[in-house]
Amino acid sequence: MDMFVGPQRAARSRTVRARLASWLTAGVRCGLLFAVPVLTPAVAAPKPPTAVDVERAKAENPAEAQKDLAEARAQFEGVLKSEPENMQVWVGLGHVNLLQKDAAKAMDSYGKAMALAKRPIDPKAPDKDSKTAESEQVQVDTYLGQAKVHLELDKKFEDALADLDAALKLNPGVADGYLLRGRVQKHPSPDSDHL
Repeated sequence: MDMFVGPQRAARSRTVRARLASWLTAGVRCGLLFAVPVLTPAVAAPKPPTAVDVERAKAENPAEAQKDLAEARAQFEGVLKSEPENMQVWVGLGHVNLLQKDAAKAMDSYGKAMALAKRPIDPKAPDKDSKTAESEQVQVDTYLGQAKVHLELDKKFEDALADLDAALKLNPGVADGYLLRGRVQKHPSPDSDHL
């Protein structure tokens, strides 16, 4: 794939792929349970650990987990300096902010990703279908991330349900949406009657 672009762009592309592969590894160790889309087929995602593995790793070395998150943040911010309209990187940064329990920054990053994903796509573009699919996936990931912020940090359960409904409307097959919906529904709504 790199043979069709100039040498500088090919080198930059390899650097970005290496950074993202490194971040994916760090994110998995930190408990990043979102499906982060891989930008190119050249980046192989590591086998995701089970929830038990993630909790064990966090308990064994929380300082290492925070170090990995700081490294992931630095890598995402580095990519955004050269590619500020990379919506997948904005989603990843939102996930990092969520894991660091910074609701405001997470929602800001997700908001930027959503704004980029909702931009109109030129119907005459030769890769219109792939751009549309990428945009829809970013929207689903963003809605899921926002729902987790509302559920875990803000405790705004109705907002979490609204985001999950939007994600499931775009992609009814996304299992994380149903799992999060079950977690939200465990919490009593303030206006429901408890008998």
